[in-house]
Amino acid sequence: DKIGWKPPSKEWAIKLVILIKDSMTLLKDAIDQSKPFFLLPPIQKEGQDFLENGDSKASLKLIFNYLIEQNAGKLDKEKCKIIWETPDYADYNWTAHPALDKIYGDGFIDKLQKALIDITDEELLKALTRSKIISAKNEDFKKIEDIANELGFLNN
Repeated sequence: DKIGWKPPSKEWAIKLVILIKDSMTLLKDAIDQSKPFFLLPPIQKEGQDFLENGDSKASLKLIFNYLIEQNAGKLDKEKCKIIWETPDYADYNWTAHPALDKIYGDGFIDKLQKALIDITDEELLKALTRSKIISAKNEDFKKIEDIANELGFLNN
């Protein structure tokens, strides 16, 4: 390892993950908890009226149920039109207290971050309920902060 830190063993690494995972801030359900932070795309008045119409709702429900019955997960992406995509956002984050560098020596936080990001062991990732870990910066949360401010969720 170029930074010079590797866990002494896989068991030790699993114990470390179990030890620190409760102190990490995780969102319980990223989908539900992220809804207030993203505005729906603008919909023209006619389209919104159509979607609010009782007959339209019944029709859409029938179509949705049919797609589920027909295993819609196998739809041809070339034939489907994407109408909206959720923008990228940092939905889970782990924060290391600056005191860790004072306790364990300068550079410990960088080594800890690298060790977490470099995890490829499926068992370790499963213990963290992740498929991979990426680096995050304060700027990654700017979109969420802007929308939360716009909606009046923050008292700044």
